[in-house]
Amino acid sequence: SVTVVDGHGKNGDVKVIFMVIKRFDLQRVQELINKHNPNAFYSVEDVRQISGGVFPHKDKPTLKKNYLYDLMLKKK
Repeated sequence: SVTVVDGHGKNGDVKVIFMVIKRFDLQRVQELINKHNPNAFYSVEDVRQISGGVFPHKDKPTLKKNYLYDLMLKKK
């Protein structure tokens, strides 16, 4: 589940990305972030409960070529 919000930071316009991912995918997400924006700021929080949203089926592999991947490949 990914939500993108336009924001404004110290150095100009930014995208704020909120994601709920499986712990298993954390390393891969961090690799994507660092590959496409080594200076990105991000925080990791433990999610205990969620409600609503769109999530992959539990039996399907996660974090293949998906919205996050597509977003990181887009040029400004």
